[in-house]
Amino acid sequence: YAGRISAVRAVPVVGTAKMGDHGYYEELSSVPGAGDGHIEIHTRDPNAYALRLRGDSMMPAIRDGWYVVIEPNAAPAVGEYVLVKLRNGKKMVKELLYQRPDSIAVISVNGGERLTLMNEELEGIQAVGAVVPPSKWRPD
Repeated sequence: YAGRISAVRAVPVVGTAKMGDHGYYEELSSVPGAGDGHIEIHTRDPNAYALRLRGDSMMPAIRDGWYVVIEPNAAPAVGEYVLVKLRNGKKMVKELLYQRPDSIAVISVNGGERLTLMNEELEGIQAVGAVVPPSKWRPD
């Protein structure tokens, strides 16, 4: 696949995430195909999906009303943004600092709070493939 450009796909927007205290977010809607539209973007991940982010806690890297495209089949990379899901139900978008056999470390996108999370706390970690402005959104 090296050197090949992936095709433009309509990646479904599966919900809106309201950014909250300590970088966690609350999904305001989460039903695929519920009329949240889509983002047209290059991706090879057939399971890619997008979230609309609300709030200013991730400024200036991610602005209120922008989208993140999540690529669940991609390997999370150190130094890039990831979606972290915790077993207690909390979810957050953070920058991945490192992965160790027993833990990960993440930092807030705006350079704020740093967290070390043990693997037993994690439900999952998924790569953020892109941060997309609202102008790329299309209705279904």
